[in-house]
Amino acid sequence: MNATGWKESKWTRGALQVALWSGLFAACRSEPAASGEVTASASASAAAAAAATPEAASSETAIVPAGDVAADTAASSLPPESFSSGESVTIESAVGLGCEARAKDHWLELLCRKRNGTGGRPVRAIRDLEAYQAAQQPASSAGSSATTEAPERAAPPVADALEEAGTNAAGELPNVVEADDQGELRVAVPWRDGHSAKIRVQWTDTAYDLEVSGTRAKLMLPVHLALRKACAKLKQDSAAVVSAAQKRQGAAALTAVDTAKLPSFGGCQMAGLGAWALSLTELRAAGAGADRALTSDLRVVHLDPEGHRTEASFGSLTFAPRGLRCPAPMVYDYDDDGQHELIVRYELVRLPAGTEPASLPMVFTLKDGQVRPYERLDPMAPGGTSVEQLDFDMRPDVADWGPYLAFLQEGCGASQCPARIEGPRFFAYSLKDGGFSRTHKSALDALRRACPKSPSSVVALQGKSVNVRQTAKNLGCAKAWGADAATLTSQLEQHRAALCGELADCPLLSVLRGWATRTPPAKL
Repeated sequence: MNATGWKESKWTRGALQVALWSGLFAACRSEPAASGEVTASASASAAAAAAATPEAASSETAIVPAGDVAADTAASSLPPESFSSGESVTIESAVGLGCEARAKDHWLELLCRKRNGTGGRPVRAIRDLEAYQAAQQPASSAGSSATTEAPERAAPPVADALEEAGTNAAGELPNVVEADDQGELRVAVPWRDGHSAKIRVQWTDTAYDLEVSGTRAKLMLPVHLALRKACAKLKQDSAAVVSAAQKRQGAAALTAVDTAKLPSFGGCQMAGLGAWALSLTELRAAGAGADRALTSDLRVVHLDPEGHRTEASFGSLTFAPRGLRCPAPMVYDYDDDGQHELIVRYELVRLPAGTEPASLPMVFTLKDGQVRPYERLDPMAPGGTSVEQLDFDMRPDVADWGPYLAFLQEGCGASQCPARIEGPRFFAYSLKDGGFSRTHKSALDALRRACPKSPSSVVALQGKSVNVRQTAKNLGCAKAWGADAATLTSQLEQHRAALCGELADCPLLSVLRGWATRTPPAKL
């Protein structure tokens, strides 16, 4: 995943998950990106939005010589009935789209199964897109006329008009191949020197062009020029905000330390044939030393395939220099309506003294022409959000630290004071109906892996002081196992000297006392 290091994404379940969760570029990241880039979705499937940029929105196979596929065999005018014994052909990004390819007897078959990595289902493959679109128009017109003149008669379906179009120009293969009753789509194309083809493959949430030239193939995401320009402007506008902040005077001016690991905003993440972005509209700096604060005002922007813009406020994030991590946003069609939701991941790692983190929405959707928080997900806890796939359903599950996250400064009481302490992560499991559950078995199993048992003592002694991080995790786990506040508070008071040193009370002990009284999002 993204080098900014959200180590919670432990994709160890095989090559499929690796392909699905490989973020190519970040719309909000610490590395600068080329102006105007349109990024493949670092979504549940980076491969399901394989176009890293509109200028290079494709992924290719290695060349497979046609003679190696079926040596000394004359090319057939029709594809084999079965490709099960064919040679596997690697088309990069096909796996993330839920597809695989095999070659046999100088033919290539692309097989796309029930879901792609962003939740879309395969619908159809079209050999001649212009002919398909032309066939749709008469059907639509006839349907309108039939409805007007004879309301009792249903308009003829588009499929009937397409059936009349029959086959492609060669008269051998149907122009439109629909997914079968099992939800699988199979399309065959000649795989031999001297032959080329472009086939539009459609899912409920996106479309790709399968381009074949001889024995080379690539999947290419069609990107409208207007969308490229809109993405370029978003990127430029966000960069201009940073540049303006650097030119201010005094403490309001961004310094080299402030910008050292400042995420880059405004890069587009492809979502179907449109895009999402997290745009920076204002950046303010104030204070010095432990009080140095950076505040970013952010907006969630949706661009349709023609680059038309719809947006809403994400909110403001305040953080200390080098205190914000923001991996690439992700997209997934949670509610199966053909429109990707945007998943915003971020992590506050250091806050200015006296600052409390804000609680911000994690998932956004486009409904009725408006960008808004996804209502099927309850608000996440302040301080950061993350994503992991807890099982093999390909749906991104989301997580936070519940109420067990705090930021410390020097002099917290212990001999060593980390900038941040947290308990275990609590997951909201993504349900097939578009909702989320904190108490689903997979969510509880993940919590149990972090907290195998209730700790006998929450305070992890380390010499005359304590291991602050382990103590914080122990307390969060104890709450997940149902420990009561009185028991935990008693344990903390017994080790007051280790927690606070020579102080009668201290910020660390105060934070942990507060945690002891808070209710976890889920219990074991």
